Amino acid sequence: MDNMNDTNAGEVQCECGMHFSGKFCPNCGRMYLGIVNNATNTVRTEEDKAALLQHGWRSHEGDLQITIKGTDLSLRIISFSDKKDLRIKTSYLPSSDPRFTAIYNKLHQGEEFRVYADKAMIPDYNGTKYCSIMKLWYGSGTLHVDILKFEGHVESTVDLEIDDSIVIPDPDTVCGWTCPKCGSQFETDIKCSKCGADIEHFVLFALSEYVTCMPPRSSSLRVYKFDDTKLILEDGYFRRFIPSSVLEPAYDIIKEYKIDKWEEYKTLSGVMGGCQTVSYWDGNALVGTSTDYTSNAGGAYYALCGLFTSAEGVRI
Repeated sequence: MDNMNDTNAGEVQCECGMHFSGKFCPNCGRMYLGIVNNATNTVRTEEDKAALLQHGWRSHEGDLQITIKGTDLSLRIISFSDKKDLRIKTSYLPSSDPRFTAIYNKLHQGEEFRVYADKAMIPDYNGTKYCSIMKLWYGSGTLHVDILKFEGHVESTVDLEIDDSIVIPDPDTVCGWTCPKCGSQFETDIKCSKCGADIEHFVLFALSEYVTCMPPRSSSLRVYKFDDTKLILEDGYFRRFIPSSVLEPAYDIIKEYKIDKWEEYKTLSGVMGGCQTVSYWDGNALVGTSTDYTSNAGGAYYALCGLFTSAEGVRI
């Protein structure tokens, strides 16, 4: 656990191997405010950090529960007032993971290290966003979780305590396709999990964004046809039903930003910094363009994302 045996008094050794004194590593820039144990001048290894997390955790009231096994993370929120029982199952990423794309970096007093939920959003029963896990952090001998509740945009920190008796059931599936052969509901793959029949995923809109920050960040959103009244919105790993009434304003956006003129912009050069792509079903094929060819695609991308993600959830 102690990787500081060869350091001089007042120095620490970063995980990259550099010996230094102060708050920032001069080699990699990693900050050690709140990570260095001043009494022993030690820095926890990634193995030490992972070992500390391998427990069941609960808030004092029991309304927030977490289990971590390996890198698998399950989280459960129980709202006793409105009888909600909301759950997600995902994995956690250390802040050094190359897939890490979160931008929430608020540092707490006494914080030793942090991890992030790979799938951070917790959906409500109707498929709408309930809250998001911004960060899990370890400090003062226990685990804490920073949460953003979407209603009212309220941020809060919940202190947790070890409870290895906690067992969190897998989350209920709230959205998916219906098998045309056996009728199995909430299927999420192109093959039925019950009978193996093919399930068509008919894409109406496909939006994507790539940003060349450090590290690079990418996101995607798709809208699928489900039936005459409902569509399936797939936002990253998260799916929910939305009403088909959003299609008319969506196609109005396509015309407003001249995405339907996509063939006229084939020869324009790309732009630096990343791009947004907008594709839509024109009645015959999935067509579209990106900011590599027309700046209008950026406006259409944000307008469509706002339209689809703000649509009210629909239950089957």
